[in-house]
Amino acid sequence: MLFAAVLCVAFFPPLIASCAMAFLTIGDTFAALVGINFGKRWYIKQNKSLEGSLACFVSCSVFGIFWLGSPFLAVLGALAATLAELSNIPIDDNITIPIFSALVMTLLSIVI
Repeated sequence: MLFAAVLCVAFFPPLIASCAMAFLTIGDTFAALVGINFGKRWYIKQNKSLEGSLACFVSCSVFGIFWLGSPFLAVLGALAATLAELSNIPIDDNITIPIFSALVMTLLSIVI
């Protein structure tokens, strides 16, 4: 987690870096809490549920809209964080969530 935070601070704008790190703490926590307690639809070959993924997306979106002020940027960043949390790559999601969401939000902020 510290490694991902250092990379975010070093390579991304401060507002996006702080939002991406918050996506990790908020989104991953809500995904685990909701998925463990209310998860009914589990993904094949993964220990993750649809309900947990939706909780990650909604919580990251709500936070991002208030933090960034741009609903478009916040929702797409939250989607990137959710997909990184859901991904089945061998890198820990404590690294993939902030890096992937910060990368997506930075690229979108250049385009917008």
